Amino acid sequence: GYEGSSAVRLAVKNKEAPGFCSSFADMSSLGRELLEGSSPLARILVVMGSETPSHPLLKGVPAAETLARTEEAKALLKAVHAPFLINITHAVAPEVPSDRVQALRRARDRAYADPEFLAAAEKAQLTLSPKTGEEVTRIAQAVLSTPPAMLAKLRQVLE
Repeated sequence: GYEGSSAVRLAVKNKEAPGFCSSFADMSSLGRELLEGSSPLARILVVMGSETPSHPLLKGVPAAETLARTEEAKALLKAVHAPFLINITHAVAPEVPSDRVQALRRARDRAYADPEFLAAAEKAQLTLSPKTGEEVTRIAQAVLSTPPAMLAKLRQVLE
């Protein structure tokens, strides 16, 4: 019933809600005050993915795929997690010439390597984890190659 993540964080802070799901990027920037201090109001129970990122707030937190009991469960978790791996991406139509795609990828990579940009992100306490165009392509291809039966099962679980 809350409109937006700010209202949810406030509800947790005011002890109106016992918890919520959020991305680590949001929690490490916008919700950091809930996780820090000698008596934090919240804690991270599990992170999506196959491994826990190296971060002080994630010490001892398991990765969801390591908790999967079957290969099918692990594959379903990977499919659900894939869009979040791509988190900040730019897309162009398939007919864009490859030299233009490469130029866009280089420009984006330079932006994420720019010291001023990185300093501004750090000042804003943003966690950046940009993926290269090649990484995004691999992730998308992996999801697109998920067997139809598994996608049907995932659809059933999510409904």
